[in-house]
Amino acid sequence: MKKLFTLGLVLCACLQALAYEWTDSDGMIWSFDISGTKATNIKPAKLIYGDVVIPSTVYVDDTEYTVVSIGGNAFSYKGLTSAVIPEGITSIGDSAFYTCSHMASVAFPSTLTTIGIRTFARCSSLSEVTIPKSVKGIGLNAFADCSSLKKVIVPNIKAWCKVNFANSQANPLHNGGRIYRNESSEITKLVIPSGVSSISPYAFQNCLGLKSITLSNGVKTIGDYAFSNCTNLTNLSLPSSVTKIGSFAFYHCLKLTSLTIPSGVTSMGEGVFCDCIGLTSVDIKEGATTIGDAAFSYCENIATLTIPSSVTYIGLEAFDRCDHLLVIYCHIVNPPEIDVHAFSQSRWATLYIPYGCKTTYQNMENWCLFKEIIEMDAPGEDLGVITNMVDYTTDDTKVYDQNGRRQPTMRHGVNIIKMKDGSTRKVLMK
Repeated sequence: MKKLFTLGLVLCACLQALAYEWTDSDGMIWSFDISGTKATNIKPAKLIYGDVVIPSTVYVDDTEYTVVSIGGNAFSYKGLTSAVIPEGITSIGDSAFYTCSHMASVAFPSTLTTIGIRTFARCSSLSEVTIPKSVKGIGLNAFADCSSLKKVIVPNIKAWCKVNFANSQANPLHNGGRIYRNESSEITKLVIPSGVSSISPYAFQNCLGLKSITLSNGVKTIGDYAFSNCTNLTNLSLPSSVTKIGSFAFYHCLKLTSLTIPSGVTSMGEGVFCDCIGLTSVDIKEGATTIGDAAFSYCENIATLTIPSSVTYIGLEAFDRCDHLLVIYCHIVNPPEIDVHAFSQSRWATLYIPYGCKTTYQNMENWCLFKEIIEMDAPGEDLGVITNMVDYTTDDTKVYDQNGRRQPTMRHGVNIIKMKDGSTRKVLMK
């Protein structure tokens, strides 16, 4: 065992000796490894302050090697002010620029594919980055605590949608940034181009400049947190091709006012539209089967909701704390079990259900808690409710809700109209 242990030490020493050094024209000494014709894991042999230009090639015994990667912790200290990374480099190692708190700028090459874990974390002076379309993956917390990073230039949106962000803080937008097409053109109306079938998790999270999003037909999957905390987003257009919306995909999009979930969507993840307090109406088209836990919780201004017959699962607290949700059109014949907080406002809301299902709903735990359960579309039966879309509001009429409160105009659900002659009628706005 003693001889084997000694041999192991010798081998380790030999392996460590494979690291090479080269002095550039400015007298800077660079350390690196060699793999075939490539130089890898390049890093300075001593501390560097100020600006740095990383060499694209190095020499050993008059043989030229192309630099392809920056080593882990290569510049991990506070003295650097800027860095230029040359063409040819494909990866930047873990923590390579960690805590470079004075570094204001960094230039990436078009060959870059991978940014490692914590690579630019705590670079608190970094205010702008351009992410080339070649980048495929960005590691955990790569841009964590980059408090000044507010401008992210993305020349190719199609490529950006495919980047594998390891977590929220891997995305440079995490710090409340804005996305730009070039140096001066901010993107506020985002169009996801054709050819994109899925949008990666975290892709546009915390992008504060987005006001509208249009997804081209062909997008099937929207990843977890993809557009969460886009607080200025007011308009969202989802194509029929979308089949899955990931967890928290649009969480805390405060200014969304109305929403239509197309028929192609089969599942919506946990918290998908949670805390979208600007929503006033949600129309889920036939096709969805799953509404995830807390999917619309804390959407406190939703007034009307349509649930299609295809839904087989409504998650825990799915519509919890939707305090203004007074009218729900539920087309499910055999309602799934729900928890007591799925519709926490049920004690003052009206539930419209398919004809002939009232007994079923009244006998089911938590569905029976609604203030009123009304069957829809009774064949040949006059319920005293006009179900067309005619607006009866004129200067000679007055509009009230079911609780007798005066309304400025008709709203979704049952409206009580007081006519000029003093008569009243109920009008159901679908």
